[in-house]
Amino acid sequence: MYRKRRPNSRGQRDKSARLLIIRLPNKGKLRRAGRGDVLRSIRNRLCLTVQFLDGLYLRIERRSEAGEPLATSPFAAHIQCTEWQYQLSISLPPTMSIPILLMARELHLGGSERQMTEIARNLTQTGFAPHVGCFRTGGLRFEELRATKVPVVRFKIDSYFSLDAVTGLADFVRYVRVNGIRIVHAWDYPTAVSIVPATRLFTRAIAISSQRGHRELIPKLYRRLTRISDRFTHGIIVNCEFLRRHVIEDDQVPERKVRVCYNGVDLQRFRRLAGPKPPPLQNSSLVIGTVCSLRAEKDLGTLIDAFARVRFRRDGMMLVVVGSGPELGGLLEHAARAGIRDACHFEPATPEIDRWLSAMDVFVLPSRSEAFSNALMEAMACGCCVIASNVGGNPELVHSGENGLLFPPGDVGALADSVGQAIENPELRERLARQGESHVRENSSIEQAAVNIAKIYSDFLHQPIRA
Repeated sequence: MYRKRRPNSRGQRDKSARLLIIRLPNKGKLRRAGRGDVLRSIRNRLCLTVQFLDGLYLRIERRSEAGEPLATSPFAAHIQCTEWQYQLSISLPPTMSIPILLMARELHLGGSERQMTEIARNLTQTGFAPHVGCFRTGGLRFEELRATKVPVVRFKIDSYFSLDAVTGLADFVRYVRVNGIRIVHAWDYPTAVSIVPATRLFTRAIAISSQRGHRELIPKLYRRLTRISDRFTHGIIVNCEFLRRHVIEDDQVPERKVRVCYNGVDLQRFRRLAGPKPPPLQNSSLVIGTVCSLRAEKDLGTLIDAFARVRFRRDGMMLVVVGSGPELGGLLEHAARAGIRDACHFEPATPEIDRWLSAMDVFVLPSRSEAFSNALMEAMACGCCVIASNVGGNPELVHSGENGLLFPPGDVGALADSVGQAIENPELRERLARQGESHVRENSSIEQAAVNIAKIYSDFLHQPIRA
């Protein structure tokens, strides 16, 4: 039963009231109206299709006389209070944005961190106001975001087995509430296992996580916690169809929760650069290379062995590996055993990836496990002929014989044959490089990726907040 309440002296709506009192058109008296009456009134008066989402946010779609949508964007509903009545007014600010929070453990050189940073910088054009949160300060992406207008906040959680984890999560919950965050998106598993449950239990925001690699690569404890967080999350965003099938079939995540959003690449930055090669490569006749973290699943030993088989097919060839990681020592020894140490250069992780990619003629990604590789896209954008293992999301990007070549993972002979084709057939190498670059520039811009993920966010906003 609705009970009439006198408005308070400050003119604010009573937050406990679930009904609004409005003055309807052509009516000389006040009437109590539920949400259905409010929506019908707005629809009749403004010729708009209106849908309540949560709180005071609305989705308003203006339609033509033929019923076709003209524009869709979020607006705010304001409640103004006079002496004896409430008036509902709709404001239409053109720049109003929905606040969201993107979370990662750290903001350093990793592919997920780079993708999240670039998405955050482009989301401002899609009706969202991104905030970025992390557990650890510092790192290249941290400085890049600080140089922009994207707010960056640290929640001090160095270990889940310390008091800092409790205070850090309390700070996180407070930040979400104070800033009116509507969506919290955890981009990696270290943040998802804590941020997703905290979001769902202590805030009204929508909780989303990402899966950007095969879960066999996640440590056992985190893997179990990730499966628990799957139960709390409203949705999981993956970056390729391979991962969508993986989380649905292997971890029994409901299909309705899983959305695909392919990675994007900054096409302004990643393009073929003119000028001299980096000093270690200046005397090379042809450069075969890769860019990745030096981890076991990248299987760089297969690349080293394949290069050892083809290095004498052309004088002055070089193999370059750009990246850092725990496998560096073992790879140096492997190159020495294969007899190519003098023709192999290892470059530590660097922000100048575009410069090194522009110096490569053939880019090889020999991974045994891969999702949708940022490095592969960036190599294609930089005009490299790409050769990749036929695993994970690689075949969704590389169509063998059309814009690159694929080989069975771990097969040294097959990789050597593919590299040999690229070395001995310049026309094939140039055609694959040209078509690969064209494919990425037409389908994989970071701007398009931001639009795609904004659509996913909007879809979740239009669904019920709580099950």
